[in-house]
Amino acid sequence: MESIPDSTDTYSDCGSSGTDAGSFQFTFHPNPAANGPGLGPYEAKGDLHQIGGGHGGHFWYTHTRDTAHLGGPGARMTIDGTWTLGRSVEWARVFAHLPDTGAHTQQAHYVIKGVAGGGRHRYVNTHFSKNTWVELGVYRFTGTPRVELTNTTDDGTADEDVAWDAVAFQPLSAKPKHMVVAMGDSYTSGAGAGAYSPESDRGHGKSTWNACRRSDNSWPRKMMLPGQSTSIGELSNNRSAIVDFLDVSCSGAKTSQLTMGNPTPWGKIGNYREKSQIDSGDLSRTPHWSC
Repeated sequence: MESIPDSTDTYSDCGSSGTDAGSFQFTFHPNPAANGPGLGPYEAKGDLHQIGGGHGGHFWYTHTRDTAHLGGPGARMTIDGTWTLGRSVEWARVFAHLPDTGAHTQQAHYVIKGVAGGGRHRYVNTHFSKNTWVELGVYRFTGTPRVELTNTTDDGTADEDVAWDAVAFQPLSAKPKHMVVAMGDSYTSGAGAGAYSPESDRGHGKSTWNACRRSDNSWPRKMMLPGQSTSIGELSNNRSAIVDFLDVSCSGAKTSQLTMGNPTPWGKIGNYREKSQIDSGDLSRTPHWSC
């Protein structure tokens, strides 16, 4: 589902947005006002931008904001974008599309709604610097499937961007037999093995530096599950219905950084300004293996 209406002509020669099985809507939070909450102007609308690129040749973006510095949830400059699937589905794997520009935050906060047991929170490092799909997990839906993305982050100082592009649902006949989450330090992430995901090996010497170095050659990705002749990594790359694999491991992580995060000017967050591995939402109440 794209972030613009069906069959909309997009920027330059990118063509039409096409059609999909859902809808998208923004919610703008009004500025707090002295004479009551929700009575101020919608200043957030002035910081919403569109650009050509991403899925379908078009996406929206704004700057990240820290609600702690802006008066709490619903403070000024807050924008939520929600994709709603226009059909019923029970088990599904959910993806978000990240454009090659305008997706910089390492703490993009997605909420998957309509899920059995209540909404699930997922925090994603979006700084891939290329058009790509990232998985948000596998869920059992008992209500209308929706995905919400907000521009509020723990380190939101308006210096980084959050992008609303597209989401996709891969229907599954049942819960995958194997639910695997990789957590830990360099022994898990595969630092030194090369072939790192771009968001986890970039920007040395800059404020956006990330050296988690999650490798395609890490042992969790090379491992074979019981009864399988194909590695977890290959099954995951092929979107197999047998296994779901998520990886938030990070080189240099300590136990406290997995669970509580590092004390920083923005609160306690994980390595390289990612959320702590527990807080990322990869390991949820849905039974998983972790390694």
